[in-house]
Amino acid sequence: MFGVTDSTGPEAPHRYRPGRGFDFSIVVTTLNEAKYLPVLLETIRTQATDLVGEIIVVDDGSTDASVAIAEGAGARILHNADSGNVSGMRNQGLTEARGTAVLFADADVAFSPDFLEQMVRPIVDGRADATLCLRHAVLESRFPVLPDSYSRSYAWFLRRLPWWWFMKTPIRVFPWLVGWIGRVLRRRAVISPLAIPDRVNTPAIAVRTDLAREIGGWRFRFGTHEDTLFCRDVFERTERILWRARPVLYISERRTFPTDCRWIPRLVLSPVLELLGLSGLGERRIMDESGYKDLRGRR
Repeated sequence: MFGVTDSTGPEAPHRYRPGRGFDFSIVVTTLNEAKYLPVLLETIRTQATDLVGEIIVVDDGSTDASVAIAEGAGARILHNADSGNVSGMRNQGLTEARGTAVLFADADVAFSPDFLEQMVRPIVDGRADATLCLRHAVLESRFPVLPDSYSRSYAWFLRRLPWWWFMKTPIRVFPWLVGWIGRVLRRRAVISPLAIPDRVNTPAIAVRTDLAREIGGWRFRFGTHEDTLFCRDVFERTERILWRARPVLYISERRTFPTDCRWIPRLVLSPVLELLGLSGLGERRIMDESGYKDLRGRR
């Protein structure tokens, strides 16, 4: 079970222990996330680990039940004063974090039951400064939640296939191989491929908290590939990084979830377009002071 800070209810049997402190802090940024947030919190509550941690929710002025839901899960609530500055919200949570390791999560993700044990344990035990999650899957294929607008045919298709059908890895094969060969040549020794990092999405990296502070936290605005740049800052500071192949990070597709039947030809053509490097063909984005967004204003 998972220990939630400041909780006094029966669902939090592993609380803060004097002399030990917290093993990890999870910083969650929210803005009207009452639909998806309970999914994340439930997967945190049911983690198969004896690690002790805290949830820090940084809210951006939600008008729905997001804050009440977070409080009900025993989370610490912080309020963002700089509306829309997600990187600033993450840094606010980092400042308050009391765990040995820190993770940053969007509200529309979920964790496999072994996620925290696999991601945090190597950091707590001193075997790594950061860990990276190797396996990603679509949240809506595993959990009973869907966007407000969605294609019924795609939802039916998504739910009929096994969740691992949509499994993917964040590794970019060519840059990763170049990095691996380069390190082997520099050290003149056999190096495990799982020790060679590559950039990952925000919730797929756990970092030693003091290291995250040393690099200045999140230095770039949300939507400007800030997760890639955060990973780069971590990788430049340490080589003690491990890929974790067992846990699964579930990421919502709600921002790209099909709303009509055009997903069918896209499904057929997407592997060919990716192979040709044309997967972004037809997409148009604009940039403002908060980062990139599409023509509908979605980030």
